[in-house]
Amino acid sequence: MLLTSAGGMAASLLVLGLSIRATSAATCVAAAVAFMATFSLGFGPVIWMYGSEILPLRLRAQGTGVRTAVNRVMSAIMGMAFIPMYETFYAGLHLRGDFRGVGVRLRVPA
Repeated sequence: MLLTSAGGMAASLLVLGLSIRATSAATCVAAAVAFMATFSLGFGPVIWMYGSEILPLRLRAQGTGVRTAVNRVMSAIMGMAFIPMYETFYAGLHLRGDFRGVGVRLRVPA
């Protein structure tokens, strides 16, 4: 099941990467949905199952609570940090594109 999930995730990311600029938005959305579907079939539940299996029975409830709390806090941090990071890197992307144009211009003899 994990190998099938990994193969589906890799294939959907490959399609997403190839279609991000070449095809319509529907292909990108379909690839993202395929990634989420294959992730939820294999690798998604493994983390939750693995954590409960490695802890002894007397610590399982506390470990699950701590693991869930850390998961929620990290998700909140990533959610709050996404927009500022996006704005920073989006502005940097334009700047990098400008410098890339200068670099190509300097390397190609006119």
